Amino acid sequence: MIDKLDSYANVDMVLKKVREGNIVIAKIKELKESNLDELKQAIAKMKTACANFDGDIAGVGDEWIIITPRTARIHREEAAV
Repeated sequence: MIDKLDSYANVDMVLKKVREGNIVIAKIKELKESNLDELKQAIAKMKTACANFDGDIAGVGDEWIIITPRTARIHREEAAV
């Protein structure tokens, strides 16, 4: 699912979709430009929730994050040394 995280209030809605088994790709550009502190709080809350329900979360570029339920994982490539 594609969603938009434009305020801290949207975090619970996004997490509900993930708990229901959906992979959510959320746009964070507007929140990042308007309120960076609120974005940091939102990401921290989502990281904690992902840890609690064994999900996964990762940033994609500067504008998107992906949040997955326990049934999916985000592949991270090892950085070249």
